[in-house]
Amino acid sequence: MTKELTILSKNYSGTCIRCGACMSVCPVYQVSLEETDVARGKMALIEWSQSHPEFSQSSRFRQLISRCLLCGACAQSCPNQVATHACIQQMRQGLSKSHKEKIMLSSLKTLSKKSSSSQFFRTSGSIFQRLMSKKLPETSGMHLRFPIASISHRQFLPKISVKSFTEAYSIQHQEQPSKRIVYFTGCGANYFFVETAAALVKLLERKNIHPFVPKDQVCCGLPFFASGDQTNAIALARQNIDIIDQLSPDIVLTTCASCGAHIHQWADLFKDDPEYHCRAQKIARCQKDAMMFLLESFDRNDLIALKKSCEGPPKENVWYHHPCHQRFGKTQLPLPKKLFTPFSHANIHYSDSQCCGNGGKFQLSHFDLSMKIFDQRMEAFSNQKITHVLTPCTGCQLQFAEGMLRYDMDVTVEHPLCWLF
Repeated sequence: MTKELTILSKNYSGTCIRCGACMSVCPVYQVSLEETDVARGKMALIEWSQSHPEFSQSSRFRQLISRCLLCGACAQSCPNQVATHACIQQMRQGLSKSHKEKIMLSSLKTLSKKSSSSQFFRTSGSIFQRLMSKKLPETSGMHLRFPIASISHRQFLPKISVKSFTEAYSIQHQEQPSKRIVYFTGCGANYFFVETAAALVKLLERKNIHPFVPKDQVCCGLPFFASGDQTNAIALARQNIDIIDQLSPDIVLTTCASCGAHIHQWADLFKDDPEYHCRAQKIARCQKDAMMFLLESFDRNDLIALKKSCEGPPKENVWYHHPCHQRFGKTQLPLPKKLFTPFSHANIHYSDSQCCGNGGKFQLSHFDLSMKIFDQRMEAFSNQKITHVLTPCTGCQLQFAEGMLRYDMDVTVEHPLCWLF
């Protein structure tokens, strides 16, 4: 652990009064009931590690610090406004990553590169997905050939698009647009859920809006940032800032709540670099969630025109999941109820009080715990015949898709834009 990190950790933990307000909102603590899983427990651990450096480098300490979703619920509820999640992220910078995390992060870097190797990775990944989507018995030798499924224990594997959305999107220039709009796809819409990106572009084109979709954009860097890999998080942020800033955007649209939230973290990554800090702040001020943009740009009649068979008795039972990155922190947004009110053909259920348990890398490192958190989330589904789950976050989409398979529920999980179009 570096001297700078030690001082920072002391500052954070020194202001925690152990009041326990975080206990009522921490998704991890609510399923484990272990003091070390709640923010005040971690602050105590961090304080203890200051005088016991051997403990701070132990595998036990690494595991305890990793058992956090970084959702921000604890910081939101803290009466002393302690940025507990920021402290935990800082602590992770001084800890080595697990083998599973290294595999995931290495794959993500490969996926983001604009090279022949990344194209091969996506092509082979698409073939791999088709193979693994067939339920194989545990005794099958295919598990030895493709151990990733065994490592992650997942039943749902998203199909990797052979051609990314940024490669497929042809319009790269606008002629004298009233507002310069850049669409930051994020990895999810670019490689896995390309239908989300396609839905947004088609919706915008109905208003004669043709966004810039930079081909060279890369991962926002959140998975690296959350795991404590500051080096790669900064490198990816720098590349994206260079690409987006040169387009001089008025608006930077995002379709993933996690990406949108992390764009606001870029400035913090460059706190010692005035030039990039300023450029990152400028981009953060331009960032806007795509659904909020639609609410501002489309009137009621525009929205009704998006869907067919909107009248008559309700035919769909829709559940809207509000992701943590839109409930806490700098990118808090209200539930987008106005976006769905024109559609009388659907019963829309809203929930903004529970985490789904994905938490990016948390689901990879602590899969069983992640799914226990999801099980609590599923209690809201009891006795309801849900047909669709809508959520504007790639991680939440992955978690609900996995959960629907585990509960053997025939439910469509998708971004709200896909349901609207």
